Amino acid sequence: MLECACNFKHMSSATLELYKALMSAGVDETKAKQVAEDVVTRDDAKHLASKVDVADIKTEISTLETRLYRAIAVQTVAVVGAVVGLLQVL
Repeated sequence: MLECACNFKHMSSATLELYKALMSAGVDETKAKQVAEDVVTRDDAKHLASKVDVADIKTEISTLETRLYRAIAVQTVAVVGAVVGLLQVL
């Protein structure tokens, strides 16, 4: 079992296994830790957004923004209408 003063609490099991393999192959401890932490595992990659994901989110934000502006416009017309109505009564 390899022992190290490094903190592995944040490493995935795949990252830790890569670190151990690099150490067993004779790679310097600091370099092995750096390389192991820099490698993106399949589990890590599942949580990354693709360009398509980002484009979908941009489209959704744009749609929501349009709906928000429409709602603000409707509320503005309603308030202006109410104010005009009250001024006509006075």
